[in-house]
Amino acid sequence: MIFYGSQTGTAEEYAIRLAKEAKQKFGLASLVCDPEEYDFDNLDQLPEDCAAIFVMATYGEGEPTDNSVQLMQNLQDESFEFSNGEHKLEGLKYVIFSLGNKTYEHYNLIGRNVDKELTKMGAIRIGERGEGDDDKSMEEDYLEWKDGMWEAFAIAMGVEEGQGGDSADFVVSELDAHPLEKVYLGQYISILLNCVLNTSGYRRIFCSGSDSDERHP
Repeated sequence: MIFYGSQTGTAEEYAIRLAKEAKQKFGLASLVCDPEEYDFDNLDQLPEDCAAIFVMATYGEGEPTDNSVQLMQNLQDESFEFSNGEHKLEGLKYVIFSLGNKTYEHYNLIGRNVDKELTKMGAIRIGERGEGDDDKSMEEDYLEWKDGMWEAFAIAMGVEEGQGGDSADFVVSELDAHPLEKVYLGQYISILLNCVLNTSGYRRIFCSGSDSDERHP
């Protein structure tokens, strides 16, 4: 799971790059996620063989990006409870790369605060915290950080480099049974399935989505 706090799209781009590298190096499929669209109540349910990666930009004078405001509130508010009923993330493994600009007073404050709060809650950081400086070369900072991080990641997660490339992102499994209403069959089939006998015993020939709605006994 890779979360990005991004205002201009740069942090999101680095999050996508990390996902691609995890796939190429280790054959690991990752979900790149906007924190606004994630239910952080369940962050403590991340499986032990998974890690959370945070790519966090600092915006303006030490402010979180618009899409990471709620994330920061959840992490810093000690009354916020995860699904375990506590404000704890014991054993959660995480990686962090932060983006900032040294010409501003609060350089990389958000990434540093995320790191601090996760550690306070019992989470375990993998490798060093990466810090990119947009005033000089964000790309050079990223490249200098990532190799050591991936080495630490391989050790912490028990994976070996060279397992990527041909591995599939998803596995298709056949189910013996599944509720029909949860199966997407396409618009045309869905329309046909919505054609049912009405209370008068009449059958709809043209149903929702058509211009006519004739009835025949």
